Amino acid sequence: MRPLSVIVCLLVALASPVLAQASDSKDVDVNEVWQTVVDQPRTDDAMRAQILRVLDLPASRDIARTYRLDIDDAARAVPALDGTELRDLHQRAAAVEAGLAGGDKVVISTTIIIIALLVLILILVAD
Repeated sequence: MRPLSVIVCLLVALASPVLAQASDSKDVDVNEVWQTVVDQPRTDDAMRAQILRVLDLPASRDIARTYRLDIDDAARAVPALDGTELRDLHQRAAAVEAGLAGGDKVVISTTIIIIALLVLILILVAD
């Protein structure tokens, strides 16, 4: 019985600062938290769709063919992306789309970004 009372005393002692801090913190809007949870998959799906759009561009296919990269393998790996990998590749895909919308001045940098995007996806598939 004595070890149980020691454990209870330790838990109460450890929980006291947390409970005191919790009473000082702002109220959390539960609806806001749920909305964030609901919106996250939509955001991830939109990021994946943009990556797939870039991979489907004729320029991307030409570059992949030139470097003998399998763009279809890369496209099949996109649904498995999440977290940091997804955000990083999405930023690169957004840069490619923005570059292509801007004209011929960024063809070289767009080509490099597309190659990097393909290589990153293929590396992730290999893992």
